[in-house]
This record gives sequence, structure tokens and C-alpha cells, in this order.
Amino acid sequence: AGNYWRTVSINNYPTTLALECAETNGVLLATPGVVHSIGSLMGSGSIRSDYNTGDRDLRIYQSRDTEWSGVFSYSDRIDTVYVTNGVASAGTLTMSGTQPQAHSNKLVIESGASLNITGQWNGDVTVSNGSRLSGTGTIEGTLTLNNGSILRVNGDGSEPLKINGPVSSANGATVTVMIEIPEDTAIRRFSVITATSVLSNISFVCSNSAYSVRVTDAAVTVTRKGFSVIVR
Repeated sequence: AGNYWRTVSINNYPTTLALECAETNGVLLATPGVVHSIGSLMGSGSIRSDYNTGDRDLRIYQSRDTEWSGVFSYSDRIDTVYVTNGVASAGTLTMSGTQPQAHSNKLVIESGASLNITGQWNGDVTVSNGSRLSGTGTIEGTLTLNNGSILRVNGDGSEPLKINGPVSSANGATVTVMIEIPEDTAIRRFSVITATSVLSNISFVCSNSAYSVRVTDAAVTVTRKGFSVIVR
């Protein structure tokens, strides 16, 4: 009874977990040292563990487009969240919630998966080869771009993804900036990400040959070729 659910038990099987109650205090029953797997994540609430010792990891097999506005509780030992493609299909997971600052989870986008951050993620984020990151939200931590990773951005004047930390790569990387330009846009220059610093060992290339990528110490921007930018 009541507008909440109490306990969800998750086994290693790609199925859909939907948390949509307005008052959610969920419990992820996870064995320490095991990466537990679920299907597409949607809704709201809190995913946590009821164990007091040992870190647990969670892998999300995202098979369709969904939005998750809830949080992952590090204080209850959810350590790393992996976002990967579904078994038979793929979709984009949008994270619109604000992760509490006391929670510092790690987030890994892998195996060609697509993640859109419109809220706030507190913790480090890694984008693997072939995987996509987009969004207008904030990452409070380090963004690591591996070789072959993709930054996806809409050329519609939206706010860029803000990194309150450095953008780095372990051994240098070539990163593709994938842009989607509305046909009637008058915008010729827009930001992809802003950060406290962007390491010089990362090479950015644009998927649209009509645009070029410019990298500074604290931002990655895209400019239409032939469009002059005067810096005063």
C-alpha cells in the first residue's frame, strides 16, 4: 500500500527495471564483488544496496530510449555504473536527476552505448571506443575519453555539457564530435563541452565536413568553415 515500492531483487538477467513511483526508496540486493545486470532503466527513485561492506557494480543493458531521474547511492555501496547496449537492440539512456554530492559513483559508457546527461552526475565518467556521450547537464568529476569515443551535440544553441573537472585520456585519443544541425539554423558556432581543462593529447574530429573543431584549455567548440570569429 502507498505510493512507493520497497524491495527489488535483481539477478544477472537483462530485464527491464521500471521505477516510476513518486516516493521511491529502492533496495538493490546485490552480492559484493559481482556486477549485476538489468535491462533498460526508467523512472525515478534511488538504487542502493542493503549490504554494509564491499562495493557492488551495476550494468544497464539499454535496449530502448528511456529517462531516469533517480539516483545511485554510493553511501550504500553502489560503486560503478556501466551503461551498455541491449542484447537485441539499443537505445539512449537519459539521466536527468541530480546525484547527491555525497555520492561519488563512477560511470562507464561501453560497447557502443549512448548516454545523455541532462541532470548532474557526481563522479568520474569514462566513454569507451564507439560509445556516445551527449547532454546539457553537468559532470562533477573527470571525463575520460578513450580512443574512438564520440561526443554528440545538437547545433541548436543548447547549453553545452559542463565538466567541473578535467577532460583527459590515458594514452591520447581521437574523438569524434557528432553534430546534428537543424536545417533552418542560423547558428554557425557552438560549444560542445566546457571543462576546467582539456588535455592536449586528445585529437577531436568533426563528423560534418562543413564544420571544424577548435580546442582550447577549457572548451571544445565547433565552427562552420568560412565563418569568421573575431576574438577581442
